[in-house]
Amino acid sequence: MKILYVCHNNKGRSIALAEYTKYFLKKRDINDIKIESAGIDLENIMSLRKKGIDKASRTIIQIMAEQGFDISSHKIKYIEEVISHSDLIIPTDMLTIEKICVEYPKYYEICVLAREVAGYLSELDILGPCHESRRDPKDKNWTEKKGYIHMLAEIKNISRRIVKNIAEELYM
Repeated sequence: MKILYVCHNNKGRSIALAEYTKYFLKKRDINDIKIESAGIDLENIMSLRKKGIDKASRTIIQIMAEQGFDISSHKIKYIEEVISHSDLIIPTDMLTIEKICVEYPKYYEICVLAREVAGYLSELDILGPCHESRRDPKDKNWTEKKGYIHMLAEIKNISRRIVKNIAEELYM
C-alpha cells in the first residue's frame, strides 16, 4: 500500500504527517506501507526551487530534530512526481483536496482528509503554523515557533490515529 500526504507546498504539514506516520507504523511493526509526501501548488513549488529553496521549513526541521526526526535531507516534491500508484491520498485541508479533484480527478475517489482518516469529524483542516487560530491573544510572547510546535503536536496526534485506524482496518 502507498499513502501520499499532500499539502500546499510540501514544506511542513505533509512532511510531518509522513514522518510521524512512518514512526507509528514502525512502532506497530508494519512494514508494507510506503509513505510519501508532496505539494499541490506547482507554481509555488517551482518558485521556491528557482530561489534555491527545496527543503522543509527550517523551523520544522529544527523542531522535529529536537524530537529525534532527521528531515534535513527532505526535498520538496510536486504531487505529479509521486502520485502514481497511490492507494490512499491524504490531503491536509479542503483547499488541497479541491485542487486534487480539479487537477487529478482520477485520484479524487481515493482522497480523504487527514483529520477524517484519523476519525475527527469536526474541524477538517490542519491549519498552518501562523493561522490566527494558533495564536493565543493573551500570549504577548507568541512566536512563529510556538505556532509550529502547536501544529506539530496536532499532526503527531492525527498521525497516531491514522496509523491506528489503518492498522485496525487492514490487519485486524
